Amino acid sequence: MNDLTLICENCAFPIAGDTGCLYVRMGELVAYREEHAAWRAARSDGAVSAAELLLMPLPVAWHTSHDKCRPDRDDDAYEIDAVRIDSWARVAHWTAHLMDKNWLSSTDWKHLLRELSGETPSRRIRVVAKEAA
Repeated sequence: MNDLTLICENCAFPIAGDTGCLYVRMGELVAYREEHAAWRAARSDGAVSAAELLLMPLPVAWHTSHDKCRPDRDDDAYEIDAVRIDSWARVAHWTAHLMDKNWLSSTDWKHLLRELSGETPSRRIRVVAKEAA
């Protein structure tokens, strides 16, 4: 049973079947790691003020898009086809799979999970739950 539907960030319509995906750009992950290492190196004494925390680089965002709507289709990205992450069981599967990736903590995956669970409001529309029949 499909109980999750990805919503395209570009056109705001549902992504049906294999017409789009959830993805993260690998180039952004490389840039984030470099920025984060520089931020930490600048604070090598371990003392970090609240103001300095605001300057910490933000994790790389996961995106959703139809293939035809995606402006960066040729960029190097890690993609999960919409049809492969359309249920809570599949979200659990992908979470377990992604936990083996050394870059997962550099992304906002945990924020995506919080949005899916309803713990936090969506900052952008990515996934909606279907009403039970």
